[in-house]
Amino acid sequence: MVINILNSKRSQSEVIGTILLVLLTISAAAILIGFIFPLVQKQISKSDCFDFAQKIEIKNSDFTCYNFSSKNITVQIGIDDIDRKKIDMIKALKIIINQEGFSESFEINNSEVSTSGRILMYNGTNSLSLPNKTGEQKTYRINNINTKPTSITIYPILSDGKSCSESNNQINEIKDC
Repeated sequence: MVINILNSKRSQSEVIGTILLVLLTISAAAILIGFIFPLVQKQISKSDCFDFAQKIEIKNSDFTCYNFSSKNITVQIGIDDIDRKKIDMIKALKIIINQEGFSESFEINNSEVSTSGRILMYNGTNSLSLPNKTGEQKTYRINNINTKPTSITIYPILSDGKSCSESNNQINEIKDC
């Protein structure tokens, strides 16, 4: 009789040990998923911006320059080798003009009129439009820039509101017009 009691206690301890190991494994998996899932989700959301890296460019051509007398800057922007579906994801382009000690940012949207009047198409119209196909380039004029910029940066803003500032394009040498 004493032997039966000892055997049944051993059996119970083995069952309890197995249940504890299963619970410990489930808890460890839940903790790992809690940390890994947000990291993976964040990386996946960055992949949209990765598609635009170095493909929306400020063209350092004769059309990207600073005019001392009229205090304006013209910026030529082009799209290179982007799939049509990806181009449709672009809601706006943000241009950042860096000057000595401060910077100004301007947003270019499709079919939107510049409310400030400071940014226009090169031809002077204030109805702005984005380059909308591979190989297309558009030039914009930004008025009331009092000093020659030290750099110009551009990056896309996607239709879901995501700002792709890590996939930017920048030039540090601005010519005189």
